[in-house]
Amino acid sequence: MAVDFAAESLPKALCTAGLPSEEPSFFSWLGVTPYLEPANMLETLAARVAAAGEPFRGFFEPEALVAAMRAMGFREVRDMGPDELNANFFSNRADGLRVGSAGHILTAVG
Repeated sequence: MAVDFAAESLPKALCTAGLPSEEPSFFSWLGVTPYLEPANMLETLAARVAAAGEPFRGFFEPEALVAAMRAMGFREVRDMGPDELNANFFSNRADGLRVGSAGHILTAVG
Protein backbone atom coordinates (compact mmCIF):
# COMPACT_ATOMS: atom_id res chain seq x y z
CA MET A 1 0.00 0.00 0.00
CA ALA A 2 1.42 3.38 -1.00
CA VAL A 3 1.29 6.19 1.57
CA ASP A 4 2.02 9.89 1.19
CA PHE A 5 3.43 10.65 4.64
CA ALA A 6 3.40 14.36 3.85
CA ALA A 7 -0.40 14.17 3.71
CA GLU A 8 -1.26 11.25 6.01
CA SER A 9 -0.07 10.34 9.51
CA LEU A 10 1.58 7.01 10.31
CA PRO A 11 -1.21 5.89 12.71
CA LYS A 12 -3.90 6.71 10.09
CA ALA A 13 -1.97 4.89 7.36
CA LEU A 14 -1.59 1.79 9.55
CA CYS A 15 -5.31 1.87 10.42
CA THR A 16 -6.27 2.30 6.75
CA ALA A 17 -4.07 -0.67 5.87
CA GLY A 18 -6.05 -2.78 8.36
CA LEU A 19 -3.62 -2.93 11.29
CA PRO A 20 -5.74 -3.57 14.41
CA SER A 21 -4.81 -0.93 16.98
CA GLU A 22 -5.99 -3.06 19.90
CA GLU A 23 -3.68 -6.00 19.16
CA PRO A 24 0.12 -6.34 19.40
CA SER A 25 1.55 -5.77 15.93
CA PHE A 26 4.74 -5.39 13.97
CA PHE A 27 5.36 -3.27 10.91
CA SER A 28 8.53 -2.41 9.09
CA TRP A 29 9.35 0.51 6.84
CA LEU A 30 12.89 -0.44 5.96
CA GLY A 31 14.33 1.75 3.25
CA VAL A 32 11.59 4.37 3.61
CA THR A 33 12.94 7.01 5.97
CA PRO A 34 15.70 8.39 3.70
CA TYR A 35 13.02 9.40 1.20
CA LEU A 36 10.97 11.45 3.67
CA GLU A 37 11.32 15.04 4.87
CA PRO A 38 12.89 16.86 6.69
CA ALA A 39 16.07 16.97 4.67
CA ASN A 40 19.39 16.57 6.52
CA MET A 41 21.58 15.12 3.75
CA LEU A 42 24.66 13.01 4.20
CA GLU A 43 26.28 14.43 1.09
CA THR A 44 28.50 11.56 -0.06
CA LEU A 45 25.91 8.83 0.37
CA ALA A 46 23.17 11.05 -1.03
CA ALA A 47 25.23 11.75 -4.15
CA ARG A 48 25.89 8.03 -4.66
CA VAL A 49 22.28 6.99 -4.41
CA ALA A 50 21.11 9.94 -6.51
CA ALA A 51 23.52 8.84 -9.25
CA ALA A 52 21.87 5.40 -9.06
CA GLY A 53 18.43 6.98 -9.59
CA GLU A 54 17.25 6.85 -5.94
CA PRO A 55 17.71 10.36 -4.50
CA PHE A 56 17.30 10.65 -0.73
CA ARG A 57 14.92 13.34 0.48
CA GLY A 58 16.15 13.46 4.07
CA PHE A 59 17.08 11.73 7.29
CA PHE A 60 15.57 11.68 10.74
CA GLU A 61 17.39 12.57 13.91
CA PRO A 62 16.94 9.46 16.10
CA GLU A 63 16.08 11.45 19.24
CA ALA A 64 13.45 13.48 17.38
CA LEU A 65 11.93 10.35 15.84
CA VAL A 66 11.69 8.67 19.28
CA ALA A 67 10.00 11.79 20.66
CA ALA A 68 7.58 11.89 17.70
CA MET A 69 6.63 8.23 18.17
CA ARG A 70 5.96 8.86 21.87
CA ALA A 71 3.86 11.90 20.95
CA MET A 72 1.81 9.65 18.63
CA GLY A 73 0.94 7.47 21.62
CA PHE A 74 3.53 4.70 21.47
CA ARG A 75 4.46 3.99 25.09
CA GLU A 76 7.62 1.92 24.66
CA VAL A 77 10.00 3.32 22.05
CA ARG A 78 13.56 2.07 21.62
CA ASP A 79 16.20 3.27 19.18
CA MET A 80 19.01 0.79 18.51
CA GLY A 81 21.94 2.62 16.95
CA PRO A 82 24.93 1.21 15.07
CA ASP A 83 26.95 0.24 18.16
CA GLU A 84 24.10 -1.76 19.67
CA LEU A 85 23.13 -3.32 16.33
CA ASN A 86 26.70 -4.38 15.62
CA ALA A 87 27.16 -5.79 19.13
CA ASN A 88 23.88 -7.71 19.05
CA PHE A 89 23.73 -8.94 15.47
CA PHE A 90 27.14 -8.70 13.77
CA SER A 91 29.80 -9.30 16.43
CA ASN A 92 30.66 -12.87 15.40
CA ARG A 93 30.62 -12.48 11.63
CA ALA A 94 33.69 -13.87 9.89
CA ASP A 95 33.19 -11.56 6.91
CA GLY A 96 33.35 -8.36 9.00
CA LEU A 97 29.94 -7.10 7.89
CA ARG A 98 28.82 -4.21 10.11
CA VAL A 99 26.03 -1.63 10.21
CA GLY A 100 27.24 1.79 9.11
CA SER A 101 27.14 4.93 11.21
CA ALA A 102 23.64 5.89 10.01
CA GLY A 103 22.06 2.49 10.74
CA HIS A 104 19.23 2.45 13.26
CA ILE A 105 16.31 0.19 14.08
CA LEU A 106 13.45 1.74 16.02
CA THR A 107 10.90 -0.38 17.85
CA ALA A 108 7.67 0.96 19.30
CA VAL A 109 4.86 -0.59 21.33
CA GLY A 110 1.48 1.18 21.40
